[in-house]
This record gives sequence, structure tokens and C-alpha cells, in this order.
Amino acid sequence: KGEEVFTISSGGLSCVVSKSPIKKWELSRKNLISHEKVNEELLKNNVVLPIKFCTISESREAIVEKFLKRKKDTLLKKINYLADKHEYGLKAFWSNKGHVLDEILNENPALKKQRDRLATLPFQKARNEIVTFGEKLKIAFQQKRELLGKKIMSKLQLLSVEVKTNNLLADLMVLNGVFLVAKEKQTDFDLMVNELAKEHAEAMFKYVGPTPPANFVEIVVQW
Repeated sequence: KGEEVFTISSGGLSCVVSKSPIKKWELSRKNLISHEKVNEELLKNNVVLPIKFCTISESREAIVEKFLKRKKDTLLKKINYLADKHEYGLKAFWSNKGHVLDEILNENPALKKQRDRLATLPFQKARNEIVTFGEKLKIAFQQKRELLGKKIMSKLQLLSVEVKTNNLLADLMVLNGVFLVAKEKQTDFDLMVNELAKEHAEAMFKYVGPTPPANFVEIVVQW
């Protein structure tokens, strides 16, 4: 709600905060983007440890005593580990499901032959076989999607310190990955993403970074 962002510091560590009523903030796009924008601005000149969204303390003293002082050694270890690393996210999607299904049929002559034969039969007569054919096609689709995701992931993994794969959120999504990349490898990582995008023209790439390493460290504070 436009509150000023400021720091509370102790022992070489700072918490970046703003004033807030003690309430449960909604996990809305607007609120999350506001939270993320602060993290991204901080990342320009600092090492950032993302704290879980909607972490609220009753007082400045609690932040200093129960968090910055009590967790100092743990926080410094994480900061030292992340000092030369950034997070990158990559989502890859097939741009045309019909083209993918055509490829699958061309790669599987038996499936294609079955499809062509079923197209000549009355629906009522072929209903059960159509269901079976659909299940086979679905399995082949998932296998092809998994294979492409692994192929992309394997190349980017070579340039990363850590990697994670998140759930695929749609049928056409082939990869939902996040990568922790050392600064000296970040140019190479960018080039590899561009190379993969050209190599796999059948897919669309959504590439984000550098961002704070929220997928590799999340500070949960218990007051």
C-alpha cells in the first residue's frame, strides 16, 4: 500500500521491511509482484535471502533479537554461499499441440495406421478402440514431452550449481525449471538458452533472471 521500505540492522545483517498491520496478506498477483520488486531492486547491489511472503513481526526488537542475532551464523553461511550466484527460471512450451501429435504419429507407424483405420469405421463400432488409441497417444505425448524437457535440462544443468524442476502446469509445458548459476557462468548460461531456443523452434521459451534465489533458499521465521 505504498509504505516506505527501510532496513533494520544488527551485526552486519539487515532485514528489509515496511510497516504493516498484523494480518494475513492475500497471495494475490499484485501483492506478490510488490514483494518480488523489492527483492529484485535489492539484488542489484546486495546478496538477498528471500524471506517467506507475509512474514510479520510485532516489533523492531523482535526482528533484532529473535532473528538477526539468534540466526546470525546460519544467515551468514547462506549469504556466503549465495554471494556469487543468481537464480534463473526457464519455462518451455510447445507452441502447437497439433504439430506435436502429427510428429508422434509419424514417429510411430503402428499408431498412425491404427488412427487411419479408425477414421474409416463408424464411431459406435470403434468406440472402445478409440478410447484405447487415445490412451496410447496420451502416453506417447507424455513420453515425448518428458524427453524434450530432459534434453533441455541436461544441457543447462552442466552450467548450474543447483537445479530444480517444478510441476508442469499445462499440457503443452515441457519444462518448468529453476537454476542456480555462478556469476562467471551466467553469460554462458544465457548463450545456451538462446542456442536451445533456436534448436527447438517448435517450443516457446520464457526465460527470467537473474532473480533472488527463492527456489533455493526461503527463510521461514518462527517468532
